[in-house]
Amino acid sequence: MKKVLTKLVPALLLAMGAASASASVMTLGTIDKLYGSAAGRGATASTGAGSCDILNASSITVKDTSSGCERFHDTFNFSGLNYKSLDSLDLTLSFSNTDDTNTVLIFFKVKEDWRVKIADTSSHSSSVLLDMTNSTATTTQVFHIDAASHPDVFANIATNGYFQLWFGDEAAGANNFQLSAASVKINGTPVPEPASLALFGAALLGGIAARRRRPS
Repeated sequence: MKKVLTKLVPALLLAMGAASASASVMTLGTIDKLYGSAAGRGATASTGAGSCDILNASSITVKDTSSGCERFHDTFNFSGLNYKSLDSLDLTLSFSNTDDTNTVLIFFKVKEDWRVKIADTSSHSSSVLLDMTNSTATTTQVFHIDAASHPDVFANIATNGYFQLWFGDEAAGANNFQLSAASVKINGTPVPEPASLALFGAALLGGIAARRRRPS
């Protein structure tokens, strides 16, 4: 029996190592969206009926929410991923024209001040607003989202497996910017696959078989 255990220990350690590796935080998947009507760009988001946003060939013109207009929103659904727990989300946006200066009340000029809003339902967003870089040129910016940064929505996002992307402008006047792409990286702990248990079981059966084959 001692010799059987000697043969099984390495396989057991290997199986335990595989299970431990699969239980650590890792990138579970990504969701990529290219906004626009041109070939290869199909994420139209909320540019349909009721929206004041404009669908361009390679972007969406995101406008301030005005009376009678539906705000920009797009849903990122990762509920199909087989995860045990959600650790964080990394949202990467590509955009331009977030620093236009608008004239308000004839002589008073105001810079735009766009913010990212993370919503856990169609009617509720986090009170934590993420400041977008002010830039005329196309800019790529990464926003990290987790339980520490967004405590008022992250639990629901983790449970439901999706969130909605909103935008808001803190400056006065009628403002807009160009949104060209969005990508979300989902980080979390995957559900351990049965392969690790199968590996241990195979090692156990192999050890028993080897024991029985020993000459008497």
